[in-house]
Amino acid sequence: MAETIRTAGSGIPHHGCGKEIAREINGVLHVYCVRKGCKQWVPIENFLSREQVRKANDLLLSGQVSPADVIALSDPLAEYRQIEGLFVVGPQELDKLFRIETKGNPLGLSEGWIPEIPSIDSRTDAWIRSCIWRDDPEWDTRIALVLVPPKIGNVPTSLVGQNKLLGIAHDGIHGGIIRKDVLFSDWFVLQNDGWANESATKGWQWLLIYEHPLWTTGMKRVDQWKVAKEKGMNISSAVQDAWGLNMVRAVYDVSFRLSTYSRTSTVCGRNPLCVGSLGDGVSVDRHWSPSYVDGNIAASVQVVSKL
Repeated sequence: MAETIRTAGSGIPHHGCGKEIAREINGVLHVYCVRKGCKQWVPIENFLSREQVRKANDLLLSGQVSPADVIALSDPLAEYRQIEGLFVVGPQELDKLFRIETKGNPLGLSEGWIPEIPSIDSRTDAWIRSCIWRDDPEWDTRIALVLVPPKIGNVPTSLVGQNKLLGIAHDGIHGGIIRKDVLFSDWFVLQNDGWANESATKGWQWLLIYEHPLWTTGMKRVDQWKVAKEKGMNISSAVQDAWGLNMVRAVYDVSFRLSTYSRTSTVCGRNPLCVGSLGDGVSVDRHWSPSYVDGNIAASVQVVSKL
């Protein structure tokens, strides 16, 4: 069946740039797919009843609602972006950071370089929407839902690779090729141990990072690990934790754990590495022993609490 596009007043332009972002095709409202490289008009009748679509179309054409509200229907992360205390770094944020806003595209990333990403599982979705992590005084933390790739272009997302991409120049080490104001620590580049060269993940995956969950503070490492296990939560490696903090700083200009730290599962010189933020940027530190107890030292828990 050939497409029938109603021409009289059916094209809905963006109020800023004037680009058409919604149209009626065969009596059904369509929006332009926001995935890179798709270039298709997507019907939204699968998400709403036909009567709701007609009402939405009337509201759009009359200017009573923003086209951005309709576009949000095709963005599975749109509702998450509205939750206070939650920072989302998904495909569009990664593409903007590493390709679109980088002069000369030094990594040689093509449009559509990010593969099809799995949706957020129902358990994680329910946990995020519950806002227990934010509102419960035992948690009282901000979180970041971050997409983690094994590499960006040809650069692994290891600590050494993250420094190459986003590092701040000092101690004779050059600044990052994408940003030069994100990751401060670089001692691991010179040390160049195996753990410093391991990618944050083996394949593209979502990671839920916590800033400073209060129930993990004021304990020695062994006790932090014990309570995390009781809640069914994993402990992030230093490279995963650093990726989360680097993405929040690069995308939102927000410093997680400013003057606080979280212990990770990565051990260097018998001490677990801690990840936090200084005024200058994200810090990966090795100065706190496993027995050190402080309210400013949390555990780098990740994923979802079973409780």
